[in-house]
Amino acid sequence: MTLVSGGITVVNNQTGFGVVRYNSNGNIDTTFNPGGGIGSGGGIITGFGNSFPAGSAFALAIQSNGDVVVAGQAGIGNQQFTSSSFVLARYTPAGQLDTTFGSNGTVTMTLSQGPLSFVSALVLQSDGKIVAAGNTGTAEQPGSYLNNFAVARYLAQ
Repeated sequence: MTLVSGGITVVNNQTGFGVVRYNSNGNIDTTFNPGGGIGSGGGIITGFGNSFPAGSAFALAIQSNGDVVVAGQAGIGNQQFTSSSFVLARYTPAGQLDTTFGSNGTVTMTLSQGPLSFVSALVLQSDGKIVAAGNTGTAEQPGSYLNNFAVARYLAQ
């Protein structure tokens, strides 16, 4: 059994997805993105460029072929987003961004129900489609969102 975890990583004052894979004994699996990303392997850091300098991962799923799908939000702001979008990234079993997915391994989708959107759950359908669910809206106060539920389904590739 292998465990994969995702979260937030800060590099050069920008944040993005940090994904690490562990072996069943709890040690970092250095065959996941070997020689790149984090130390001597075992993880990868994914940023979303100057348009989305902040990113956080909140959901993760492993496809039947071993690809790892991670989702969350990418946007503007540091800790308190002023605008953000749904964002997904897909990694191969070897720990590299899957360049056949979206735009070089990532998909960003801006929703219209307010300036803030984030994915908090992922479901993989048996036909390969990816369903992302989360929230969208305007912050009434820091850390809170309007109760706009959002769901998006992405086609299998």
